[in-house]
Amino acid sequence: MASLAEPRQHRRRWPAPHVPWPLLAVLVLALISPADGVMRRDGEEQRSNAHGGFQFKHHDNAEVAEQLRRVSRACPDITNLYELGHRSVLGQPLWVLEITDRPGVHEQCE
Repeated sequence: MASLAEPRQHRRRWPAPHVPWPLLAVLVLALISPADGVMRRDGEEQRSNAHGGFQFKHHDNAEVAEQLRRVSRACPDITNLYELGHRSVLGQPLWVLEITDRPGVHEQCE
């Protein structure tokens, strides 16, 4: 047993000793590079319509709510869209999109 007077051995926490550097570099590059987009001159990323026309950009609250409504209308058998009883600190409604095989039914432990 180590006594209190003995110095503690410091373990290297980063990089993790079991992760090879080349793999770590590839993962970092994959995360920061655009997957299927091209940067335009104005700084916005232009993406293909491979995702049903969804644009990967910052969406305001109205755009997010409209997209949730679209998903709910497109998949009514597995979704339930409702407004949470509370509002955000900015007074915006908070939406919940429930995706399940039994929308609107609370199932314990699920």
